[in-house]
This record gives sequence, C-alpha cells and structure tokens, in this order.
Amino acid sequence: MKQSIYFLLICLLPIACSKKVTIVTEATQEETEEVTPPAKDPVPEMTFEERLLHLGKVKKGDQVPMSYTFTNTGDADVEIDLISVCDCTEITERPYKAIKPGESGVIKAIFDSNQKEEAETIDIDIWLKYIDPVLDMPKLERIQYTYEF
Repeated sequence: MKQSIYFLLICLLPIACSKKVTIVTEATQEETEEVTPPAKDPVPEMTFEERLLHLGKVKKGDQVPMSYTFTNTGDADVEIDLISVCDCTEITERPYKAIKPGESGVIKAIFDSNQKEEAETIDIDIWLKYIDPVLDMPKLERIQYTYEF
C-alpha cells in the first residue's frame, strides 16, 4: 500500500509542481476573452544629474553653494512637500510648483562648515506629496554631498 502511494506521489509531483496548468472545458473553448493587465498608477520620478556632490576640501567657516538639477522622468507631477536637512545646510531655492513629466527643476543649498569638525557625507531628504500605495507613505528621494577638511 505504501509503495503505491509513493508511486502515485512520484508520478503526480511533476504535474502538481508545473508552472502552467491548462484546463479545457466546453465553456473555455467557446468563450475566449482577452485579459488586459491593470493600468499602472502614474508615479513621479526625480532623475538627478548627480545625486552625490563632491565639494572637495573645505576650511572651517567656508560656505559652499550647491545645485542639484533634476528631471521628472515619471508619468505624474513631482510636487515637493518637504525638504529635510541638517543644521549645517540651508535650502536657498526649490520648486514650489508642480514639475510636469519631462520638465526640470533645481534645488539649491548652502553648506556652512562652521558647525563641522570632520569630513562626512550629508543627506538631503526630499519628501514628495505622492503617497506610495505599497508603503502607504510619501515617496522619499535622497540627494547627498560630501566634503573633506
């Protein structure tokens, strides 16, 4: 008895594990319907010329201007809700209006080295108004800069 069960399992296992199973019935032969995949929701996408700027060597007290140019390569408007930076960074220019797909925008900032003692990489977080449906959170873009003392 056990041998016949093992024999059936060995014979049926490849059939059960196959990736494509087709069941043909009279209804499926008569009614064929074309299925279209669901439409993808429009998503904004910020494509930066450079996400990481290298400022090189700076001296204590230097104030270094930076500029990040981006293009909206998505299929929805890019709308910036919030830009989060550390105390050593000031955002001096940013788009307040929506950037349409295919259009470009600029984010400008100034790094103030007075508050720093050693080289590091600093993040600038850009929170968009778009809510990611999977995470149920605003979409986050990150740009950075690095410097040496």
